[in-house]
Amino acid sequence: MSEDDKKSPVSLEIGAKASLEIKAEVPKESIGRALDALVDVIRPFTEARGLRADQIRLQRVETTLEIVRIAKQIAELEKLELLPPPTKFIVPFLEQASLEDMDAELHSRWAALLLSASTHYEARHLTFIDIMSRLSSRELLLIEEVCASDELFPLMNFPDSYPRRN
Repeated sequence: MSEDDKKSPVSLEIGAKASLEIKAEVPKESIGRALDALVDVIRPFTEARGLRADQIRLQRVETTLEIVRIAKQIAELEKLELLPPPTKFIVPFLEQASLEDMDAELHSRWAALLLSASTHYEARHLTFIDIMSRLSSRELLLIEEVCASDELFPLMNFPDSYPRRN
């Protein structure tokens, strides 16, 4: 017999497969304790951040009130008739002016801009908000020295006799 005759027409393969499935249930109390531990670890950072955010908000309110106080004093001294500036001006004004540090020089300039917009609002006041928000007090003084006419910049000829924050 030849080798081809010895082969069986049927082939048989044998294999084995095994699997193991483990299921467990974690008690709710354990998950709660793990979450509490995580919150305890993070809490000092989040509380500090929240406290700092509150301090920043209070400083912004104080800055805004100081600017408005200066503007009110100037308006009373000059007996200015004030009109409410449009919302389009007031919203970005308050947003940007409140970001200033306790710099009396800049506060008085922001107050002058508010008064200018409150006496004769023009669209260019929006541009001045943008410009002032980018300047330090030294840069603003330099611009005032360069500009000779209040037609160019409404903060010109700002008398030194106006009240300033000490």
